[in-house]
Amino acid sequence: MQPSDYTPQELVWVYPPQHPDLKDEIVKEFNIHPVIAQILVTRNFHSKEEIHQYLYAKLPDLHNPFLLTQMAVAVDRITAAIQRNEGILIYGDNDVDGMTGTALLTEFLLLVGSRVLYYVAKPATPRQQLIVEAKEYALTNGCTLFITVDCGITSATQIAQLKQSGIDVIITDHHEPVHTIPECIAILNPKLPNNPYPNRDLTGVGVAFKLAHALTDRLTAAGLISPTTVDLKSFLDLVTLGIVADTGRLLGENRILVSYGLKQMKETKRIGLLKLFNVSDLDAENISPFTIVSKIAPTQRRKSLLVSSFCWTLSAL
Repeated sequence: MQPSDYTPQELVWVYPPQHPDLKDEIVKEFNIHPVIAQILVTRNFHSKEEIHQYLYAKLPDLHNPFLLTQMAVAVDRITAAIQRNEGILIYGDNDVDGMTGTALLTEFLLLVGSRVLYYVAKPATPRQQLIVEAKEYALTNGCTLFITVDCGITSATQIAQLKQSGIDVIITDHHEPVHTIPECIAILNPKLPNNPYPNRDLTGVGVAFKLAHALTDRLTAAGLISPTTVDLKSFLDLVTLGIVADTGRLLGENRILVSYGLKQMKETKRIGLLKLFNVSDLDAENISPFTIVSKIAPTQRRKSLLVSSFCWTLSAL
């Protein structure tokens, strides 16, 4: 039967759950309109504590980055690389999430005094060859530490080739692992089995930000950088762009990052992002998740512009 064959009498409306007592409590507790209160009920918020967290969570409510399994190991290895002036290669996936995470980690490591390069996969390259190409780039440029962004968890064979070439690898990713987990120095992924990290919905740039957060804490505590060397909030424009473009769920920690990141995006001084807003016919003051999804992220043309914009940003450092 086609939809046009239905009569009004045959249509069945499925109404959202009605919990009038909870709705009234929400209205009184948060002084919000009853329609908004009903939306919260409909979206399965069951307590005032959950709603308070949703509406009013702040940056200090972000989870401890060391809850990610193997974070301490990753931080130790990167700290050693910084102290020994080793070459570090940041290798990112070529979508928005991967490119923003690559820009974030590269900029961060430059700020803390690392010898760091970045490599973004070429779209036309066969997937099985991507990390192999980056390996040659790492060897040519004397990089002994290889950090993936938004990729690597399904690349056990390619990671093994890096290891055989004497390159240590740290994987940062958010995709579901497959049967064979790569053997490397550390894997940062909220979807790893038995991982206690509370937010499985981090995207690739979110994991990269968590690594930068953990490194900032460690380097500051060790006296290797000043507390004023790194302002983590300055990276939240990149984090927001990656999370929204990758359709990360805007709940919990992701919602906090995007909430603050939209404010940071309106104040951004990144030449690359400002150029990107310009070619997308956007005013930085009017950036929203909708405009990111509808104007910045979707097309192949935008993807090439994103690559260029982040190269401009990084080359200006």
